[in-house]
Parts: sequence; C-alpha cells; structure tokens
Amino acid sequence: MRDALAAARTSLTSLPGLGTVLAAKLLGHVGDISRFPAEHHFADYVGSAPLDAFSGKRVRHRPNTEGNRALHSPTARGRRPC
Repeated sequence: MRDALAAARTSLTSLPGLGTVLAAKLLGHVGDISRFPAEHHFADYVGSAPLDAFSGKRVRHRPNTEGNRALHSPTARGRRPC
C-alpha cells in the first residue's frame, strides 16, 4: 500500500489521524479529487457534511448518514461532534 500511495504522489498520510490504510481506501474510492468542484461536494460524497435539523425556531446539526457508506464510518471517527 505504501508503494501505491507513493506512486499516487499524495500527501494524505501527512494529515493527522490518516494512516496508510485509510489514505489508500480514500484514493481507491474517490480517485481523482478534481472531479469535485468544491469542498462541500466532496463532504457530501463521503457523508461527512452535517445536516441541518430544525425544530421550531431552533436550528441544530445532526450527523449525515448518507454518502459513500464505505468511507462514512472511517471518516466519522476523525471528525468532531456537531
């Protein structure tokens, strides 16, 4: 896996909490990151973008359970609660 990451010339493993396995999984599922026009498109694809939850005048955010199911769980461990 390390050789494949080196061949892809990625800096994913330099991010805190992102090891070799998760970086390879992200590259395998996502492929070319430039296909996403903006950050929020990528967050929607992965399922890490929080969703608004309205209750009367109160606006809260809840975790997104949609998106790429294979990437949702590993990336959910790295993000902070809403």
